[in-house]
Amino acid sequence: MMSHCPPHFLEALLELYKRHVAHGQRTAVSCPETMASWVGWLAGNPDWVWTAAAEQKWKHKSNLGDLAWNLFRDLLDPKRGWKEAYYGEAADILKEKIKLLGKYNLIDKTETQVLRGLLEDLRCFANMAESLGGFDMARDGKKCWNILCDTLRPFAVSLMPVFRQQRRHRVHRFVMDNSWDPWALYYRILLKGIDISAIPPYPWTEEGDLWEPGEAGGLVRDEGFEWVPLYSRFFMYFGQKPILIKYDYDGYLE
Repeated sequence: MMSHCPPHFLEALLELYKRHVAHGQRTAVSCPETMASWVGWLAGNPDWVWTAAAEQKWKHKSNLGDLAWNLFRDLLDPKRGWKEAYYGEAADILKEKIKLLGKYNLIDKTETQVLRGLLEDLRCFANMAESLGGFDMARDGKKCWNILCDTLRPFAVSLMPVFRQQRRHRVHRFVMDNSWDPWALYYRILLKGIDISAIPPYPWTEEGDLWEPGEAGGLVRDEGFEWVPLYSRFFMYFGQKPILIKYDYDGYLE
């Protein structure tokens, strides 16, 4: 679904789904026989079920948060390899892909709604970029990311992943991963422009937290920040609520 991937490549993949009778929002309890020779094997327990049994990787999911992030970076990250040839090219590409997903009946009503919402966002961005003479991450990044996140927000619960304890699964689903953290993603991309020798720019940043790991090509890591989402997920899995210092992150990311 990424912008640099042409629609005809997606169509080739969808043809494979059709050839293996995995299109049409197919559901199953176990790996369909028609897919058995096509899919690989997955060891371990991706859904936190304590078993060492391996299983065939026939339940496919695409994270809408990752899709939104990639679309955002395609348009605003100056270090991104793919660039639009004209304002609105990313929107045109996504429109063709949504048509293909509908043609092969791989998306349901809710998935169609959220994908069309992202398409509307890209149309809005095309008009913005044309009127501004192009995007600037420092000036336009937060506004554009807010728009994309606002589109996804209403679907965060209805499109959560289906765990394998549930009997029937779609062969492919678009999901909202519950570990997706939009502001952590945005903060990490802002780190690219931070001078690590200057005074720490945010209230959670202490001296020595910011560092460049080797020849990272300008990548900066914030060790003090990275433990927060990990700590939160740990307590979430074990049913406890972490106590964290409340910061006005939004205010500091203006």
